[in-house]
Amino acid sequence: MLSVDARNLQIQAEPPGTSVAAPSVESLYNGSLGNGCFIGVGFTVSRAKSLFSIASLAPINLVVADKNNDSLSTISDLPKHYRSDSSRRDTWNMETFDFRETFESLVRNARDARQRSHKFENPDMHLSIAAHTGVPYMELRRERPFVFDEHTHPLHATLAETLRVDCLTELHKHHESDILEPLLDPMKRRIFHATYDSFVTNFILPLCHSLAIAKDVLHIYSSDKIYYKYQAFPNIRIVRPGEKPSRPTCGLADGYSIASLQFHVPLTPAVGSNALYTESYQGREDWHPLNAKSFGIGYMFDGTQCLHFDLGNTTEQTRVALDFRVMIYRDESQQATALMNPRINDFPTIQQMQDRFLTMDPKYYDEAVIDPSRSDIVVKTNLSDQLHEPSVLLGAPFAA
Repeated sequence: MLSVDARNLQIQAEPPGTSVAAPSVESLYNGSLGNGCFIGVGFTVSRAKSLFSIASLAPINLVVADKNNDSLSTISDLPKHYRSDSSRRDTWNMETFDFRETFESLVRNARDARQRSHKFENPDMHLSIAAHTGVPYMELRRERPFVFDEHTHPLHATLAETLRVDCLTELHKHHESDILEPLLDPMKRRIFHATYDSFVTNFILPLCHSLAIAKDVLHIYSSDKIYYKYQAFPNIRIVRPGEKPSRPTCGLADGYSIASLQFHVPLTPAVGSNALYTESYQGREDWHPLNAKSFGIGYMFDGTQCLHFDLGNTTEQTRVALDFRVMIYRDESQQATALMNPRINDFPTIQQMQDRFLTMDPKYYDEAVIDPSRSDIVVKTNLSDQLHEPSVLLGAPFAA
């Protein structure tokens, strides 16, 4: 049984048969109080602000696998259906337990693809997949949930308005090509696109910068300009009721740079089979969902190296989420003058950032810079301040 020690911000496994009166993990992430406050695991965050400092928060692992329980050790041991009427994520419908034949081979292929991509990124690497060789800013890759003000950044509302629907969870009631057609019109998608760009530049990039300082990737007194490349338009992921499980994959195998940090932001409730599943660390295969019961919850995780997939939506609601990536770097002149900095290797080289998407479409990513001499204000390097057109590499209609 799982219990939560809020004082130490840890999830602990109790011996079988032990009775523990503790709330479920999801309820801790979904509890809300008046006055605009949000309750997380052992901390309170004001929702009146679009950015909160996470320097004082201990790392939070959403699911801790019991080492004495092998039932969740591999994807082949996941049941095919999740009990949608259960509020506990550790309750599985074992009557429909039959995953081995289909998914184990897919995971094996995904492992092989990841290993080949690692060797392509670093041909001299002869170590195991768990090696950190050539991987930038390892301290930033641990899975972390975050909360944001959905009124300041109304991603779900502006997307629903763009698609001309009342509720995103009911997209499955509309014809796919018709409902997503407005995204092809620059004027119709403009408000949503601007909302997304504001969310990244005003919340996500400062969040990354704050975390990098807290983890000593960046020095708090450094005067170096720090550049951020981020997807100019997000991948809009839509998973309708009854859709089959997706193939496990990772960003490296899909052609993204090893320098990428991945963000997953559900725009609808995502729990159980309706959530994205991932592992907490590459090769660990401790599969767990990135649950979000309400608006304003997102995840930063190492989707570049960690395998992730959709289990198969057995609920009656469509899941809509945004996936996008961010890369952090110094310019070459600063890298040349910072050789005495022992943490300089935490940043990717220009060659490492040249992934398939940047090579094929330079406007796949937009760019911003944080200059400490200007009070850490995020400034876009695109002087025209115009939004890039969504890249054709996203797929039509934009990775649905």
